[in-house]
Amino acid sequence: QKQENYLEKALEKSSGLNDSRETCFDLRALGNYNMDRGYKEKAREKFQASFDISKKTGDKKELAEDYRNLGNLCFSNGERGKAEENYLKALKLTEEIGDKVGSAQDLTYIGNLRFKEGQFDEAENYFDQASENFAAAKSLGNQIQLCLTLARMEMIVSRKDPADKYLDKARAIAKEMGDPEHLMKAIQEIDKLKDSIDKK
Repeated sequence: QKQENYLEKALEKSSGLNDSRETCFDLRALGNYNMDRGYKEKAREKFQASFDISKKTGDKKELAEDYRNLGNLCFSNGERGKAEENYLKALKLTEEIGDKVGSAQDLTYIGNLRFKEGQFDEAENYFDQASENFAAAKSLGNQIQLCLTLARMEMIVSRKDPADKYLDKARAIAKEMGDPEHLMKAIQEIDKLKDSIDKK
């Protein structure tokens, strides 16, 4: 409740200043707050309000973010078709403006939909494109997190070779970053998971 009050006050302030970007930021924060707590209608209302502002200002990066949030809301409601429509609209915009990190996020979300539908090869195609976009943006932190998440996902559905591919990629990126302790720890955790699955 305290957090919601704080977010509402921030929104009141940004709206009063007629700062459209900040207003959208605050609306999305409230949308995510409500979505995380299962208040789907309240979340939709906030995301839609942000979308309407972005549409009016014509800011493609902001609009892509709104499509992404609406996609996530649809996904959490089990509306996978609508979720994909929103992710594809976001992807079109991020590609138009050359936002590599945004494109990587959108490709990851689409890949995740495919993965959950059991279309693993198609999912991996999206994931690999996402990884390439993070690399092009020199966003190694995001790229390694993606590889670690994918290695874990592949292991859970007993797809050993793709899991090894993503884990090897994560090791290579970690090396490039100087083998930070927290990343080496994360890689070791996934190795342990791999060993426990192999023993089953």
